[in-house]
Formats: sequence, C-alpha cells, structure tokens
Amino acid sequence: MNRHVRLLLLILLLFSAAALAVYFWPKEPSYQGKRLSKWLAELDIRSTSGANGREQAIRAVCALGTNALPTLTTMLCTKDSPWTKALIKLDAKQSLFHFPVTPASVVQARALQAYGILGGLAEANVPVLIRILEEEPSPEIRACVAFALGQIGRGAKTAIPALRKATGDKNARVRQNAQLALMNIQMWDLDRSFR
Repeated sequence: MNRHVRLLLLILLLFSAAALAVYFWPKEPSYQGKRLSKWLAELDIRSTSGANGREQAIRAVCALGTNALPTLTTMLCTKDSPWTKALIKLDAKQSLFHFPVTPASVVQARALQAYGILGGLAEANVPVLIRILEEEPSPEIRACVAFALGQIGRGAKTAIPALRKATGDKNARVRQNAQLALMNIQMWDLDRSFR
C-alpha cells in the first residue's frame, strides 16, 4: 500500500472511532440547547466570543448548578488516551488538517473554572472528590481535585483531613494545591468569624 492510501485509511479509522465515542459518550447537561462542555469552552482565554460569551457561560454554569457535578467530576478525571496522544502529535507534525482533539489538561482546567463558578453549590460533590483525592494514582488528577476542593471553599470543610494528608504527597503540585485549598477553605471560616 502506498503512503497516501494508508493515511486515508488511518483518517477513516480515526473518524469512525470518534463517531462511536460521541455516540456512546455519557450525556452531559445542557443549557439553552448547548452542552456544558461547549459553555466551558467559552471560558477559555482564547475564546472568540469575548466578554459577553464569557458572561453567558458563567450564567449557564450557574443555571446548570448541581446537575453539572457528575460531568465536572468526569472532566477532572480525564486522561489522554493513546489515541488522543497520537492525534495531538499528528496535529503538531502537520498543518494540512487538524483533528478536533482537546488535551486532558484543557478539559481539567475547564472543570476547575466551573468549580470556581459554582463554589459552595458544589458542596454535594465533596465526598466524591475526597475519595478521588485519596485513591487516584495520577498526581495530575489528585492536584486538580485538591484545587477543586479549594474552589468549593467553606463547603469543603469535610475534606480538610484528606487535604492535610495531601500536603505530604510525593508530587509538588499536589502538595501545593492541597495547601492552597486548605487556605481557601479556612479563609472562608475566618471571613465568617469577622462578621
């Protein structure tokens, strides 16, 4: 087989895999006909929608509220599959066409922004996040979860023991995010005591 035929077959295989993934992908909540992940993409710094689009995205996340939590948890735990890594490398090597691939780090960052928007509304998700923080082998995901707990603020008080333990983690980013989360959670309590 020549090189062009192999490349065409690879592209067809990848598009077929992507179509199957979209079909079987868990359903996520939507607001005004737009999925949560699309709203979160509007929060990106490079988003073309500008300040108005960002404000609409914030309103959408608030409107979705606790319905967004299962999807946000899944997004925090996203890992790049071998296929995703291969497509990212392929995109970097050529400029003829680009696959619509979003790296796990971007998906996680979007979820973290949503936790920041929801704040205390995400309190119901704290037990799930604690379990992930204590059991997840990936330091990147543990760091994201610690950060998310800090974004929840005072509502994440039950996570304080797990976060204290995480301040001794082998990974520097996990330690740092756990410390920041503890400061944020405790800051809310201090703010409340000064009122």
